[in-house]
Amino acid sequence: MVALMFSTSIAFTPSFLILFLLIRHARSLGIDFTVPAGGATYPAGLITVTWSDAGGSPDESNLVAYTLELLVGGNSQSNSEVIQRIGKPNGTVSEGAVSDEIAADISQSIQNGFYMRMTSNTTTGDQVINYSERFTLINMNGTTESTYLEGANGASGAVSNVPEAQYNVLNAPVSTATPPAIATPTSTATAPPTGPLGPANSGMSRGQIAGLVAGGILALVGLISLFIWVIFFYRRIKRKREERRRGKEEKEETVHRHVTPTFLGHKAELATHRTSGLHFTHTRVLNPQTERFEMDGLDNIAEVPASPIVYELEGNWTGWEANSGRKSKAYDPLAL
Repeated sequence: MVALMFSTSIAFTPSFLILFLLIRHARSLGIDFTVPAGGATYPAGLITVTWSDAGGSPDESNLVAYTLELLVGGNSQSNSEVIQRIGKPNGTVSEGAVSDEIAADISQSIQNGFYMRMTSNTTTGDQVINYSERFTLINMNGTTESTYLEGANGASGAVSNVPEAQYNVLNAPVSTATPPAIATPTSTATAPPTGPLGPANSGMSRGQIAGLVAGGILALVGLISLFIWVIFFYRRIKRKREERRRGKEEKEETVHRHVTPTFLGHKAELATHRTSGLHFTHTRVLNPQTERFEMDGLDNIAEVPASPIVYELEGNWTGWEANSGRKSKAYDPLAL
């Protein structure tokens, strides 16, 4: 019985020792959060997050840049959510602190429902993920989905109930020999390589690029041709308008041209505005005493008085004369 117990203890002692070292090493990766402290309460608004070296390997000096996030919910991806990024991305781990404002509308207040997550890169290109202990945020006026609320309430019993620290080898060297089980990297999770699994997308082919270039050239030629046609039609319309304007001016000049008055016998003819073939210039006698000549036209009627013409009566008697039809008594020498 003693031998059996001794052999059993000898068989299980190395396994428990290795498991203890792995757990201790996982918890001492990278950094430890000092603020926020586990179980502490912080109001919405300004918060200063601080951290220190965890004492393991890789230590703080091996960490380069980090991203700090505030989470609410449980410990798995299905029941937890990143609700805010703290500080600027790619901060420097060696600074040991960062300050930022926690918005009040990103969640509701949950007892020990929040924790921080820092994802940092090592000098060798690997990745370390550290988590703070759970804490409480007050003065929050937002809402939280039921999935994350249930996850937070389920994990809020212990402030240390957060995911384990992770050391992910992203650029592991290829080895032909199979290492023993105890020689595997000390980590609680190993992320798969982030490189592409298939051939990278080489973009568009040369034929597609050539087609795009040819299409662009044709479109440019079409735009230039359209612009030229627009200019051509515009100049043609402008020329037609100019020709009509000149024709109208010439017509008006012809209509308003004055002709020198001429005399045909006892008739005086004056020039009038000849606007069409429907209007003719003619004369007419107004009365037997005085001849006046009128001109038809669209403008004012032009009248020119003629010289009085004396009419004589035929016969043997020469003592009577009439002046242009005027009635007058001739001189009678016998009346004396």
